[in-house]
Amino acid sequence: MCKEPSTVRAYRSALRSFFDLIYGVGEVLHDKSERYLTEKRNYEEYLIKFLNSMADQRLRSDAVYFSVIEAFLQKNGIELSQFFWR
Repeated sequence: MCKEPSTVRAYRSALRSFFDLIYGVGEVLHDKSERYLTEKRNYEEYLIKFLNSMADQRLRSDAVYFSVIEAFLQKNGIELSQFFWR
């Protein structure tokens, strides 16, 4: 696991952006991630919303943010179809 401070900040920022989109601002990041993993959600739907929100902001780090969310889901046993990732 990478421990470079800039990488940790980028990962945290990506996760915060993703969960803020779903739950709004205010709750602690760790609490949001635990909540997300225990709820039955349409994961693909929220990833699409997240991608659309990034397109609206025109972030230069879109690919990094998306990769972080993909890794988070996979690490937590949430597998999406190969068709979705194309």
